[in-house]
Amino acid sequence: RVKIKNRDLKCVLCGNTSCLEVHHIVSWVDSEEGRFDPMNCVTLCKSCYTRADNAHHKDAIRPMLLAYLESV
Repeated sequence: RVKIKNRDLKCVLCGNTSCLEVHHIVSWVDSEEGRFDPMNCVTLCKSCYTRADNAHHKDAIRPMLLAYLESV
């Protein structure tokens, strides 16, 4: 988690720098090998984290998170 937060430094969606959490793009349940893969994790603020986990927003947000990871 520390490495991911140090890589991203802020929420990769909105740029917020407070209340940061590490989000798994592919959940732990769906991918055991993705649990510790830094290319499956991004830093999100609490608000964006909640939206990224919400079933209504997940499909729209996932491509943005993957695009960010391709740029790092």
